[in-house]
Amino acid sequence: MAYQLRSFKYRLYPNPKQESLLWQDTSKEKKLGKPYTRKFQYTQRDVFLQNSRLYLPQVGGVKINLHREIPGNIGVVTIRRETTGRWYTIFYVTVVSQPQSSKKTKGATPCQREEWQRRVARLEVRLKQANKGLVRKKRGSRNWLKQHEKIARIEEKMRCLKHDYWHQETTSLIQRGITPNREQWEQMPTLAREMWTYKTSK
Repeated sequence: MAYQLRSFKYRLYPNPKQESLLWQDTSKEKKLGKPYTRKFQYTQRDVFLQNSRLYLPQVGGVKINLHREIPGNIGVVTIRRETTGRWYTIFYVTVVSQPQSSKKTKGATPCQREEWQRRVARLEVRLKQANKGLVRKKRGSRNWLKQHEKIARIEEKMRCLKHDYWHQETTSLIQRGITPNREQWEQMPTLAREMWTYKTSK
């Protein structure tokens, strides 16, 4: 029986008191006025899930959005704050590897590609405007940090759109038995290449 390590990401909703406890080791970075992330890890023995809450040492039960079941034994738990101001937890789980399904998955249609390109173009315009607004604010000020978080949220949306699009495209190509030639491979972004390598190595 083959096993593989998989990661499952969920969003956390700490209250102000819990958030201050999670940030307590980043006071130096706050004084420097830098946009920053916070990242640390726990083992399975240190945390536990109960009633849609993740209980952390010295922090207590943090509300978590368990949008899907965790299929296996939790090994390491990572807590991370993105530059968007949102908190996430990543569970690293050892699961039994399943054989690939023979069911065909359709790739993105031409209409979906056009819609994806329009949405990305709109986000690029918003990102350009937000970067202009950042230049006009004093570095390290409260408004500067708020603007930086706004930029990070736009960038996060763009990453999600690209991830969704290339996930559909690479899965469709693999299931149809199509291998990109050298020119197509060079035109694919790094994200798509990593997806292709991961899916074909199973």
